[in-house]
Amino acid sequence: MNACTSRAPRFVHTDNTHMASVLIFIDGVAINEGTPDVRAGYGLHYDPSQRGISCSLENINGHVRTGNRAGLRAAVAALQVRFWPGEGFRRIVIGTDSDYVVTGACEWYSSWQQRGWRTSRGETVRNRDLWEMLFAEIEKWERMGIRVQFYLVKRELNTEADRCARRGAVSLGIPVLISALAELFSRMKEERNVSNEFVELIGISFPA
Repeated sequence: MNACTSRAPRFVHTDNTHMASVLIFIDGVAINEGTPDVRAGYGLHYDPSQRGISCSLENINGHVRTGNRAGLRAAVAALQVRFWPGEGFRRIVIGTDSDYVVTGACEWYSSWQQRGWRTSRGETVRNRDLWEMLFAEIEKWERMGIRVQFYLVKRELNTEADRCARRGAVSLGIPVLISALAELFSRMKEERNVSNEFVELIGISFPA
């Protein structure tokens, strides 16, 4: 765990490079997937002292809400939720039990681009909007010298992010923060250590 400038603990990822790395667990779920009653959500868990962040997956015309889409949306949110270098991190590690997210990010993405966003079978790549959003975030961090990596974890090690995602799925369709809200928002306002994209996503407004 790492307190850094935010005065809050973090999960950290360690390896032989000794690079300061934050580990963010993510997950996405779709309850009743494939039916008109589908409820989808995603979750982030990076602070062991809190219960994590839960959000309902946005309903966007032309995009079916699925578990894969929710997991991908979680990856985007993980890169937007905080300004990680401000906490001393030089690498962001996204931990997920989703093969779709990890393999797509690490293996498929470049091939999709080369084929004009077609799969090896010639089919249109699903969730292109979120894939492009994800890699725009990755490229933004890389321009600042921050590495982004994906880590495939066992499902039983990702239970808290799964709980967060399920809470988001059954919410009323409005992104919900599940944590000590007063303390969290007070810290955010004090430090302003949260990205504009995430502020817009969850509808927070800070006084000037």
